Amino acid sequence: MEFDRLLQIRRIYAQPAALELPRGREVVARWPGADVVPVENHWNIPDLHGDETNVPRWSRIKTEALVLGVKKSLTVKPNGRSADFIAPSTANGCAMACAYCYVPRHKGYSNPVTVFANLDQIAGTLERHATRQGLKLEPNQCDPELWVYDIGENSDCSVDALISDNVEDLVTLFRELPNAKVSFATKFVNPQMLSWNHGGHTRIRFSLMPADLAKSVDVRTSPVAERLAAINEFVDAGYEVHVNFSPVIITDTWLADWEDLLRQPGRNPDTGCQGSASGRGHFPDPQRATPRGKPGLASAGRKRLVASGSPGSQSLVERFQQCPVPGARQGRLRAATHGPDWQDRAILPDPLRVLGTVLPNAARSAQRQLACSVRCPSPATGGAASL
Repeated sequence: MEFDRLLQIRRIYAQPAALELPRGREVVARWPGADVVPVENHWNIPDLHGDETNVPRWSRIKTEALVLGVKKSLTVKPNGRSADFIAPSTANGCAMACAYCYVPRHKGYSNPVTVFANLDQIAGTLERHATRQGLKLEPNQCDPELWVYDIGENSDCSVDALISDNVEDLVTLFRELPNAKVSFATKFVNPQMLSWNHGGHTRIRFSLMPADLAKSVDVRTSPVAERLAAINEFVDAGYEVHVNFSPVIITDTWLADWEDLLRQPGRNPDTGCQGSASGRGHFPDPQRATPRGKPGLASAGRKRLVASGSPGSQSLVERFQQCPVPGARQGRLRAATHGPDWQDRAILPDPLRVLGTVLPNAARSAQRQLACSVRCPSPATGGAASL
């Protein structure tokens, strides 16, 4: 989706303290025609939060409204999965509207982007934290050499970069840190980022799922074909690129759909990349297919979530829980929305391995193609792509 369709800001709800900061004034200046509405709190905004009448206007509010605030909590949290640490957010909320998203659990029905204007405080916290870590002496699953900080836990940084310079400023900060890198997942292709000077200390994780399903549940995102096509562009620009296969939603055609996606790198040399898979799958409860905060969601996306209750899905979950896949954890996971309306049925820590139990040929083909990329990054760029 083009920038001018994704964001047409007409109202900026701003805390007075945010307007006093340089970043706050910069954001307001980007939309000189927008009405600036003073608010005391960047969370509890009556026009946006907790009003069921907003549900039919979900995407419009995301398009037209922006919140400008000051972040109080500057805690760096340990992670240990795709990143060593979770950084304090420079934004939360999203202009996109994925049907299964967990982010709206905090901001009610509309959940537009909130930009935090006190970037200097956030950046200072991260710089001091990384300095205290020293060198990474032992490799782990996050990275063999550098401490990894996820800067996009509650937002999509590729979209955030359209609104303010917060993301680019963090990328610039970590370029100068010898022992750390930033990482974030995205479903939006932002070509402006190709020109950033990141110094090889930025990891971008493109989220992928079968394209037909994405049309109905990945609302307002870049099409899957565009995300695939962007992989080598970002590799050539020197970025470290990963791919997340997530979420895995069971439908009547899910096996064929995933097989087609896994085989795409082999069909098209321009989508080749290197590495190994990472990610997890969610199995939404078909009886509670509408997440909390989206009671009015009645789109094709909801129907596809309901379809996760198709015959055989429960037996498939049982197979996953019993399969002898190395490293596959069993049991249950907290609901994706941290609420009662979703229920995870199984954990897929490595989708290629687990999908390999039911799609062995396609998974092996994907692993071969992704490990032996037709287009490998040149030593000059230092880029590396992985799945």
